[in-house]
Amino acid sequence: MKVLYFTGPWCQACQQLKPFVERETTNHGVTLEYIDMGEQPDVADAHGVRGIPAISIVDDADKQVDLITAAQIRIRLPAALKEAAAARAHAEALIALTKREASHD
Repeated sequence: MKVLYFTGPWCQACQQLKPFVERETTNHGVTLEYIDMGEQPDVADAHGVRGIPAISIVDDADKQVDLITAAQIRIRLPAALKEAAAARAHAEALIALTKREASHD
């Protein structure tokens, strides 16, 4: 799982949120990648990002799990990371269980 933080050097709100985003991703053991909207508009389009700051939470298969924009980042990011981590752990447990059951057949 990783967090894509859509930002730009001209975005003051992005700079203000940066320490919060870094702290939350570190606390949850999640990789953080910065995407400059001016340099990578195609990545923003692929994730449905229309403005900044924005965060896309992406699973291990590079599928978007959540998109959080602007003022919602401080409110939703901690819970979204917990939820995504729980879903990942559940999926990993199901895979392990399936492999164990398959090896007993």
